[in-house]
Amino acid sequence: MNEIKVTKSVAETWTVKNGYDYAVITMDEKMGSFSVQSSYINGSHLWTSIGKKTLKEFVCELDFSYMMGKLVGREDFFYWDKTIAEAKRMIVECRWRDELSKEEAAWCWAVLKKWEKEHYQDQNDFYYNATKELYGNLSAMEIYGEGAKYKLTDRIKERVCEILTDDPCYICTGFSPSVKMFWERIWEPFVVELKKEIQGVEEYA
Repeated sequence: MNEIKVTKSVAETWTVKNGYDYAVITMDEKMGSFSVQSSYINGSHLWTSIGKKTLKEFVCELDFSYMMGKLVGREDFFYWDKTIAEAKRMIVECRWRDELSKEEAAWCWAVLKKWEKEHYQDQNDFYYNATKELYGNLSAMEIYGEGAKYKLTDRIKERVCEILTDDPCYICTGFSPSVKMFWERIWEPFVVELKKEIQGVEEYA
């Protein structure tokens, strides 16, 4: 039977307040552990190999994507406005490269304008209720006058569905707004103070 070892170390804890926002940040230099409980995110990570830097120095140099990826993991928050903007950019680019006819591009644009009014909040809801039903929706758009000025042919239907539903690379996801708020309202001000603390220790030493 393996012997169980229990060790004890001392950690430092900081409380950060910014208006109604707060965070409790804890670091254990010896173990390389870091944790945060805040009004925006809760997360922790253990860094076991950071070279000759102290843990404080190390975390001060981390960029947003790396650090938030370690603390909250990969996030797929669905950004609707950015998705529509990226889809429009894609249609313009496809038209410029002559990959879409003016009729096909016009119908793609009409679909995007209709989707824009729906304002889907969830990526799965958008994918299954908008893109998956697009073929039938195109016919309805023509009937109710919501489509392009060009007659909707089977070829146009196929191309619009192909562009907007097959591997929709225009969908924009990323870290949630709460993660970004933590970084801007809690972490960045904290790093400023932590650097002062590190500088003070170096000057004292």
